[in-house]
Amino acid sequence: MSVLQAVFLGIVQGLTEFIPVSSSGHLNLCEYFFKIDTGESQTFFNVCLHLGTLFAVCFVYYKDIIEILKDLVKIIPDTIHKNQSERPETRRLIYLVVISLLPLFVIFPFGHKIAEAFSTPLPIASALAVTAVMMFLLSATKAGKKTITKIKWVDALLIGIFQAIAITPGISRSGATIYAGMQTGMSRKLAVKFSFIMSIPTILAAVLLDAKDALSTGIDYSLLGAYLIGMITAALVGLFAIKVVNYIAEKNNFKVFGFYCITLSVIVLIASFF
Repeated sequence: MSVLQAVFLGIVQGLTEFIPVSSSGHLNLCEYFFKIDTGESQTFFNVCLHLGTLFAVCFVYYKDIIEILKDLVKIIPDTIHKNQSERPETRRLIYLVVISLLPLFVIFPFGHKIAEAFSTPLPIASALAVTAVMMFLLSATKAGKKTITKIKWVDALLIGIFQAIAITPGISRSGATIYAGMQTGMSRKLAVKFSFIMSIPTILAAVLLDAKDALSTGIDYSLLGAYLIGMITAALVGLFAIKVVNYIAEKNNFKVFGFYCITLSVIVLIASFF
């Protein structure tokens, strides 16, 4: 894998991890159609790309993350002594994020098999069409007014189920969770924020699992420079992508991504027969 290929894949990962068009679907398609060889240590490169996007979301929402970490330290003592949290909204956010992660524990053992089953163009094209439908429906959904304290545990569980479904390459994780959040009555801004914050433990889990696999498959140390450049690229582009999604949410123009996904789906279907 060359440095240019690492930069290219870093751009793809940084954009599509947060823009609702499916990062895994795009990476699989790029590697399939452009014959990009990431070497025997492909898994380690995936770790680097995920670390880049993890940095991006942590940088944008660092204030919320600091508040969450402060409250996490006090959860157990407050629970034992039945004390009220000094940050009720942050405490509620923590509980909701934890609930939203539960479906992943069910789907993660089958994650690699699902990824392999949907790693070829035809299944990815079908999944992209599903993402497109969600984006069109999202644009037609009226924004709710629920604050974080009004969101119920069943709402968080629904969002988590959509996130678990999005483990399928071609179905956007951010798109699916934002769509589900809007269906529960969240405002567009809150749906986007909740989607990105709940992505932090999800991306971190993916990093840890891939890192474990990378240690067993081996790391090509001669490509560390390219991997580092890919990670930095993913981080910088990810920062831009988060801003774009927040802007699109404010303008309620998610159908732009719907048109993109359905167009790409058709192109992939046609290209797969040649």
